[in-house]
Amino acid sequence: MHLLWVTARRFGEDLPQRTQLEVARALMARGWRVTFVAPNSDIAASVVEKVGAGFVGVNRSRTGGFGWLTFGRSLKRTLPETLAAGDFDVALVGWQGVAGSHRELRASATPWLLVDRGPPVFSSILGRLQRWEYKRAWGLTASSSGCVVKSEALADWARAKTNCPEPMTLMPAGVDLERFQVGEGSGSSTIIYHGRLDSERNVSLLVDIGDELVARGNELKMHLIGAGNAWDSLAKSARDRDWLMLSAAVSPEEIPAVLAASDVGLFPLPDSPQWRVASALKIREWAACGLPVVASDIESHRSLGEREWLRLLPAGSPPDAWGEAVLAVLAERAELGRKARRDAEAEFSWEMATEALHERLLELAGA
Repeated sequence: MHLLWVTARRFGEDLPQRTQLEVARALMARGWRVTFVAPNSDIAASVVEKVGAGFVGVNRSRTGGFGWLTFGRSLKRTLPETLAAGDFDVALVGWQGVAGSHRELRASATPWLLVDRGPPVFSSILGRLQRWEYKRAWGLTASSSGCVVKSEALADWARAKTNCPEPMTLMPAGVDLERFQVGEGSGSSTIIYHGRLDSERNVSLLVDIGDELVARGNELKMHLIGAGNAWDSLAKSARDRDWLMLSAAVSPEEIPAVLAASDVGLFPLPDSPQWRVASALKIREWAACGLPVVASDIESHRSLGEREWLRLLPAGSPPDAWGEAVLAVLAERAELGRKARRDAEAEFSWEMATEALHERLLELAGA
């Protein structure tokens, strides 16, 4: 069985590439062959081929506002030959690739599923352009065989706002339990956040929470890792605070070791529409490393259910409330960490996360 996967991710560069690679690995373990059609680069093919998948490179401009346009045009030129030569049974298409691939897939009678891991988050001019393309992609799903979404909240939104055919296949985030392992912690109460450092994620609150804890006489370290539009502001804060460490985005291979040397994950996302439909990937990764987590009480986090190691606070809570929650989980760090790892092993593997997708692909392939 041969799966074609059209994605706009830049392999070897974009952090979210890990999801595609892990899903591909899980599907290949079930007997699928996977070929990605994605933006070309000097390293993209080697990154994909390292996990055993095939790669077809297409053009995608790095100039802001032109990426979606050049990607779509390149797909239209490349896909007819790729589909004719590949003997594909079914396709997955990220929303950025729908405009450039839906006609070619229909012409080749290849069943396909829209893959949506979440809407654009930025409010800039480029962000508005992305949201236009996002809505357009959903509007072009009439010829698809359904959609793959990462959360029930996103599925509910799609049913209410789009005409995407049923069924909606749920594929939540998963964790590579071999890579993410329990460590010894830091020995110095280290709070960790890794991911995009954007103002849309309310990352300035992390510093306010640290200030509150230090003002109460607590000794701690806070490590923020990533890149984003709040970097300059956070860098200024770090210069004035010896407890705050700011690091540029690290490779996916480095993340497990960083988490294993930490003590608690902190994730105060705002209650914005784009986060309500998200999938709690980072919380699952932190749990796999045995970290208790303090996070905002939003739909995507509530979807994990009640967990002793997961403390949820209203998104608008003041810094002192967040600080109290952090201290509470640190007081039980060892026991809560064991429970977090136990839940990760029982529920958060990529094998479990991709089970429904595998079954749906089999149906479409006629296997």
